[in-house]
This record gives sequence, structure tokens and C-alpha cells, in this order.
Amino acid sequence: MIGVIMYKSFSKKAGSLLQSEHHDLKSLMTKVKQLEKLNQKFIEYLPNELKNYCHVANINGNRLIIMAANGSIATQLRFQSPDILKKMNSNPLFACIKEIHCKVAMPNSRRLSKTIKSATMSLLSNETAALIRDFAKSLDDEKLREIMERIAEHTEEKK
Repeated sequence: MIGVIMYKSFSKKAGSLLQSEHHDLKSLMTKVKQLEKLNQKFIEYLPNELKNYCHVANINGNRLIIMAANGSIATQLRFQSPDILKKMNSNPLFACIKEIHCKVAMPNSRRLSKTIKSATMSLLSNETAALIRDFAKSLDDEKLREIMERIAEHTEEKK
């Protein structure tokens, strides 16, 4: 009986919060629904290898902010974002998006925590690390170059 009373009072409180006097909560719920809809559509444009590791975090003007499970996934997304943008712009939902901004999720992020554990980067051989360093030197994008250099540091044997 007490559980029923508590449930009824909780549902009354939750219902009253959604009334017009609590505009902030309503707008927050609207934003959450908008982001969920954007995320469902955004995932359709991702290559299969990235679909489980990225989600829409926010939209700010003409910038779509994406959370990636780790740095490796974020780098792949940055490389592929021009192609993804071209595909997305055919959809009216994404017509205003001109930029994809990728961020790496914190390890305690609930949505991606299981994904992060399964997507940790394995160590590179020294030869592979050298190739990545050489490739990084050829990049014009400073941010991407720094990321590639950090990736190259994940070697089996430290020099």
C-alpha cells in the first residue's frame, strides 16, 4: 500500500514538473528528444566500424558535436567527416550542419563505458609507429597531426 501511495505521489510530482510553469524541464526534454532523433539518423551515415562507438552529444549552430569512445575512433571520424558531411547534407535534418566536431568520451561515460573497454587501443610495433610518425609529419591539420603523433607513442617497446 505504501509503495502505491509513493508511486502516485511521484507520478503527480513528475507530471507537475512537466506543466508550463516548469519551462526549463520541458525545454530540456525537448532537447533530449531532438538529440536522440539526430543520433538515430547520424548513425545511418557512419561506416559500420564506427556505428557502435559514436553518438551525437549536441548541436551548436552549424556544428554537430559527436562523442567518440576513444581517440582512435575520434581520429577515424575526423578523417571521414568530410565524406559523412556530404552524405548528411542531403537530409533536411542535417542541411544546416557544416562541421562535425569530435570529442573523446570520458571513461566514466555511462553510454560508452562498455564500448571503451572493448575498444582500447593495442600496442603498435616500432615499425608501425614509425610509419604513423612519418604520416603525421605530412599532415597539414595540426590537431590531427598531434593526435597521430600521440597514437605513434603507443608502442610495444619505448625508444
